[in-house]
Amino acid sequence: MAAVMMMRCGLAMAALFGSATTMAAPVAADGDVAVLEVVAAFGRARLAFDPAAVAATITDDYVEISPVGAVDPRAEMLGFYAPANRRPAPPMTTSEQSVRRHGNAAIVLTKMTFRMNGPDGAVQDRSMRVGYLLRRESGRWLIASSQVTPIR
Repeated sequence: MAAVMMMRCGLAMAALFGSATTMAAPVAADGDVAVLEVVAAFGRARLAFDPAAVAATITDDYVEISPVGAVDPRAEMLGFYAPANRRPAPPMTTSEQSVRRHGNAAIVLTKMTFRMNGPDGAVQDRSMRVGYLLRRESGRWLIASSQVTPIR
């Protein structure tokens, strides 16, 4: 349970996009824009703690791997984003996005950097790499999996 809470705290702080976040303009081929839009919508929905909006961006068999290595299925992840669990997110930037498409699958890799107070109170930047696997279902892209890896 502690691992899940630590992961959730990291994911909430790392919620991609939204009012607390800036994003470098991605360099994307025309067909990649739709893929990046789904990732952006996923981040906005998480930041808003809107589980219905999060659910609209993911597959029925979605699974994620947290920054601490926990594997969380769809229902567990969605439960975290109940409005009552909402916490403020630190200022964040998203950079180094890349998209690779393979037929009805796409991989998005990105770097997220967030600014927070360290143990001594000094402001520190922390970064994570996030990988998303998307699948095209019924004519639209959905996120099937994500993995967050802290950068040391």
